[in-house]
Amino acid sequence: MALNIETINDLQMVRSTGKLKTYDSFLSFKLELENLLPQILSSADSVLRIYFVQAYPINSYVLGFLFKLRSVDKIKIEIVVDDLRLFMFFEEIDMVDEFKIKIMEA
Repeated sequence: MALNIETINDLQMVRSTGKLKTYDSFLSFKLELENLLPQILSSADSVLRIYFVQAYPINSYVLGFLFKLRSVDKIKIEIVVDDLRLFMFFEEIDMVDEFKIKIMEA
């Protein structure tokens, strides 16, 4: 799994490809995202948009980290997913509005 910054539909997004099921995959995700944050937050709208591609299922460590970024670090976060199952998961835990989650094909 690797993170990279892409422009999709004129919006800057961090694309995360692959499942985030294990603690090790979470640690890699966290480290890579923390390294990209200064570049993302220096952009015009300073919104962290994460595009999860083939990421179902996502573990609770990732969810906790995203909540920490939003609540403690006060970073605006929007999430895009490519899988209806992942969207439904976010809907089940009542996070669709929290992170402005959208679905988009990869």
